[in-house]
Amino acid sequence: VRIDANGNVGIGTNDPNATLHVDGEFILGTDGAPDSVAISSGVCTTTKAYNEIEAEGGAADNLDQINGGVRGQIIIISPENGSETITIRDENTASGDTAGANIQTGTGAPNIAMTNRGDITVLIFGHNSEWKVIASHGTGWDGM
Repeated sequence: VRIDANGNVGIGTNDPNATLHVDGEFILGTDGAPDSVAISSGVCTTTKAYNEIEAEGGAADNLDQINGGVRGQIIIISPENGSETITIRDENTASGDTAGANIQTGTGAPNIAMTNRGDITVLIFGHNSEWKVIASHGTGWDGM
C-alpha cells in the first residue's frame, strides 16, 4: 500500500493516479453485497468492506467511531436510504460526545454530511487504530 504526496492510495502500484488505484484483483466484502450496519450512540461496527450505515431510529445521526478493522483495511460506507442524514464527525469534533472517537476526516477537521443514498465515503484503517477518510462524495469534505 502506498499513499503519495497528493493523498492518492495505491494498492499493487507505487504510482497511484487516482484517489484509490488498485492494480490487480480484489474482493469487495465476502459476497459483494453491502452489510447493513446500525449506528448506536455514535458508534458502528464494520463487518465487511462495503457497509450501508443505518441511522439510529431512522433519523439524522452522527458517526463518531467505527469499531473493527485491521491495518490497511479499506471500507466504503453509504447511507442506507435517502431519508436520513449521516454526519461523519472528525475525532476532534466528536471527542466531547464519544470517548473513543477514531475517525479523521481531513484538513481542518470538517464534518462530512451524507444525505443521499448515492453518497459514499471511503476510509482506510491506519497503524494508530484510526479510520482516515481518503475519498468522499458527501458534503463538507475537502480532502486530506
